Amino acid sequence: MYEHAELALRHVRLFSSDAFPYSTAYESNMTTNRQILRSLTLNAVEVSELLGVSRRTIYRLLDSDQIPKPIKLGNSTRWRRSDIEAFVEAGSIRAFKKVRRSG
Repeated sequence: MYEHAELALRHVRLFSSDAFPYSTAYESNMTTNRQILRSLTLNAVEVSELLGVSRRTIYRLLDSDQIPKPIKLGNSTRWRRSDIEAFVEAGSIRAFKKVRRSG
């Protein structure tokens, strides 16, 4: 039993954050990467707020190929901010809203 406790203690010492000074830097870098990614991409709620339509409408537009294609990041669906901004600048959403109101 003593041997197992000694091995467990050695394992804890080996894999503690003190043994890996770079682990906190790595975690900090991962956080920074996530922040950068979130600033460059938008989720469906953010796209719907930007375009002034419901989230469901975003997916309807996507199904009918009227909105730029999103990118999949794991389980997350995100749109490039630049694609959505270009979509808005081109006036595509205004044309969609006009057709929707008249029809």
